[in-house]
Amino acid sequence: MIISTGRTAGGLRKASVTPVFMKGKKDDPRNYRPFSLTSIPGKLVEQIILETFSRHMKDKKVIRNSQHAFAKGKSRLTNLINFYNESYEQTQTVP
Repeated sequence: MIISTGRTAGGLRKASVTPVFMKGKKDDPRNYRPFSLTSIPGKLVEQIILETFSRHMKDKKVIRNSQHAFAKGKSRLTNLINFYNESYEQTQTVP
């Protein structure tokens, strides 16, 4: 249904948005954040598409090893550590 036509059922895209109190005065609307509940079938389809897309990107080597953003197991911190290590190695090889 979704893969062959490129369209989703209306119920998969709908969400129930509820305000959730954070802190402060309850009568101030700025102290609430939106909380979205999506359908379970919608979440399953989203996860299947994500896994399929990620596998394709990995198999086709679209994303280089140096890519840290949006890569599983990598983050800004791993990027910073990698940059530091590479910079340090370069300073050790300079005569």
